[in-house]
Amino acid sequence: MPAYYTSTYGEFVTTDHSVILGALTGGGAGAGFADQKHSQTQAWLEQLAALTQTGNELIVRLPRSREWELLLEYPIPLRHARIDAVLLADDLIFVLEFKSGKATFDRADRLQVEDYCLDLRDFHGESSGRTIL
Repeated sequence: MPAYYTSTYGEFVTTDHSVILGALTGGGAGAGFADQKHSQTQAWLEQLAALTQTGNELIVRLPRSREWELLLEYPIPLRHARIDAVLLADDLIFVLEFKSGKATFDRADRLQVEDYCLDLRDFHGESSGRTIL
């Protein structure tokens, strides 16, 4: 199962957010979600803004990061869950989970992203031999 949206980080930071939002919404429809809640759309917009700002700063400091691959809404098979964002950076895999509207993160939030990392390590052949953060 593919991510709802995939591109290099360099392509991502230059793509209009409405195009990416369309891909995310279409991916949700393709996965069987009959309607899109306003809160999910707002959360995606906040994530896109944060990832764009970070990407622009990162590309200036580390130009090769332009070629890193960004996956948004990456599904975890058999868990009926999706990772908000995965950044494939050389031999590193960054697992990013956003919690829109929260000022602090609790134990459950940390465990959620840790579980995603373990799922990739244990059940995803392509992640083998890579450091997952």
